[in-house]
Amino acid sequence: MSNQQVKSLYLKFMKGECTPAEIELLIELLQSVDDVEGLPSLEEVEQTLPQQESLADASSDRIFNAVLFQNSLVTDVERTKKRQTNWLIAAAIISLLILANFVFYLSKPSKIIYQTDFAKKEKYQLPDGTKLLLNANTTIEINETFLTDKEREVWISGEAYFDVAKNKNKPFVVHTNTGMDVYVLGTTFNLKARSTETHLVLNRGSVKVFPEAQQDKAQLLVPGEIAHFHAEEARVVKSVTDTMYFSAWQYNLQSFKNEQLRNVAASMQDIYGYRIDFTEETLKNMHFTGALPTNDINKAIKTLAAALDCTINKENDKIIISTKRLIN
Repeated sequence: MSNQQVKSLYLKFMKGECTPAEIELLIELLQSVDDVEGLPSLEEVEQTLPQQESLADASSDRIFNAVLFQNSLVTDVERTKKRQTNWLIAAAIISLLILANFVFYLSKPSKIIYQTDFAKKEKYQLPDGTKLLLNANTTIEINETFLTDKEREVWISGEAYFDVAKNKNKPFVVHTNTGMDVYVLGTTFNLKARSTETHLVLNRGSVKVFPEAQQDKAQLLVPGEIAHFHAEEARVVKSVTDTMYFSAWQYNLQSFKNEQLRNVAASMQDIYGYRIDFTEETLKNMHFTGALPTNDINKAIKTLAAALDCTINKENDKIIISTKRLIN
């Protein structure tokens, strides 16, 4: 990392804008620092602090030099000790960063976690009465302060069906791991937030769907509509859909309509946890229409192999899809 990047990261920390990951990175950089050339000047640090009555420039410089060089003149002899002094400065900053990181984590509310394993689905009820049905390989988190927070916030990775308890005084907000947020008062909907696809299907009520922290781009959905989130463009697109098609997983089925095999494989990987390999790239472009069981990997493999007239083998933690070979 360049000196300028280190300086920018340090100033960001002084403003209190660093994420936990950035704080850890800054600690790591400072632990390996040989000098403080990459750190900002006193003036740059002062600009990040709240406006107060400041000392005259000369006084500020004297105090700063006194802190750094123990109130003595910067002589040639002292410059030979620069490396040791710089190490002490870096060590002091590291201590501050570690303390800040520790305080940050202490101040974060503890989480309550609801999750499902591969090929399993589970029902849960949140403290406010909201009912959840989690699809396989799904995690939902809420704060322990869920009921006392200003908003009922939920974080999801995976897929779940929500039946949200009404509370006009406390909006229900869902944050997906893919960058889409959902704002509701009381409704039922199916939300999928996986690496391959993010969408919401509304069954009852109304919701606002928008890119993370961009409510000005919100789309209002009515029952029977689906909102697709395009993460690359931070854009939500809605259209009319068949809600039952997207609810099939609740009955242990995953439905597909003329879907490329690459996408079918990605869905199976999310549900069952197996890595899926193709022996030939052309196989990925085959199309499949039908339904596969979400609770029985062997039946899913047999169904798909019969429909596409291909060979599918399960080997340890892998599923291998290949073309049928004629035996002479």
